[in-house]
Amino acid sequence: MKQKLFLLWILSALICACGDDAAPMLPEDDNVEAHTKITLLDAEEDTYYYSQEGGKVTVTFTADGPWSADTYQDWLQIQPTSGEAGTHQLTITIPMYEAEDSRFGEVQIGKAANKACLKFAQAPVPELPPLHDYALTASPVRLTIYAYPEQEFQITLSEGAEQWITPLNTRSKWGFFHETSTGLNFEISPNETDQPRTGTVTLSRDGRSYSFNVSQNHGDDLRPTLMEFYEALSGEQWKFNQNWGTDAPLNDWAGLRLENGELIALEMNDNHLKGEIPETIGQLKTLRELSLISNEGLVGQLPESLGNLPNLRRLQISFNGISGSIPASLGKASKLETLWLCYNQLDGDIPGELGKLPLEGLNLMGNNLTGNIPEGLTEMYTINRLFLTENRLSGTLTDAVISWLSGIEEALINPQQEGYGLTK
Repeated sequence: MKQKLFLLWILSALICACGDDAAPMLPEDDNVEAHTKITLLDAEEDTYYYSQEGGKVTVTFTADGPWSADTYQDWLQIQPTSGEAGTHQLTITIPMYEAEDSRFGEVQIGKAANKACLKFAQAPVPELPPLHDYALTASPVRLTIYAYPEQEFQITLSEGAEQWITPLNTRSKWGFFHETSTGLNFEISPNETDQPRTGTVTLSRDGRSYSFNVSQNHGDDLRPTLMEFYEALSGEQWKFNQNWGTDAPLNDWAGLRLENGELIALEMNDNHLKGEIPETIGQLKTLRELSLISNEGLVGQLPESLGNLPNLRRLQISFNGISGSIPASLGKASKLETLWLCYNQLDGDIPGELGKLPLEGLNLMGNNLTGNIPEGLTEMYTINRLFLTENRLSGTLTDAVISWLSGIEEALINPQQEGYGLTK
């Protein structure tokens, strides 16, 4: 009986403790700063990069209570390190850096879930990335030269170039504290003259100079070539032909992609192209990608001039009605990495000249190709995908070809033909 009364007394005490008048007291947190809300006004929590010269950055933020700023890296100098509620500016100083390895650090404003964290990286000044010359259309464009951030350059323009090439900054920018694009930026004016023009830009720092040329066509010389492509392939009947033949910038023409004023991609997949690809396609020297997939009305032979495209990296002309042989001139397109010519009506031998290319993928399946696999292809050590099935290849594989095929990650070689049962 006593035991039951004791249990009832315990239960009654627990019920009373849960009432509104007896709410349990939480222990006070002496660290008020942990509950202060920090709001960044002119920065983001991201990495901000500095070269070895160092520098300063000022961050504006608001705090609704007491705050402090801390860092675990003694090379990051913070001023001030604490304050009360309100709007504040924090200055972070990054000193000169003499070592050869990169270093990383961060500054925390506030604590716990309400902290803001700014990250910094600093490294010795490297060489500029390889510069190349630019062949631009007549249209205006902003040209960006990528360089490690916070490098200061002296910029010199060749005679006359200052009339149409305008440097926008001499110190390379990078990071969330800058509105300009990464690197050095140049404004290229439209060429309204009746002649092409060329200028040289020289970047100098620390006793070293780097130069590149900027050439600009007049009257958008690419437009006549593109319009010949349009007319040869029944452009008026395309599914997508917006702005072709108009005065709109080339970047607004359907299927075109430009970078720094250079035409780098012509993509016309499933677009009702009808006719033969004109030889003038080889005049689009800056082209990196040409994709004409699934256009049943695309007929005729592949232009020999495709080999005259020095920057071409991806050539995809598949699921069309292309006939004739594969031009050996493709072996001159020295940067070609992907060659997709599957499911056409191509015939003849596979040209051994393709072995000179840095191809990673070669797809010739679904054609009428004959002959053997040429030993010239064995010079191609970059390839990891090879598809030659659904052709009429014949002959005995040489030891050199078998050895080459065994090193390819994915190879399909006419399993239906005698002597071509190799698959991997």
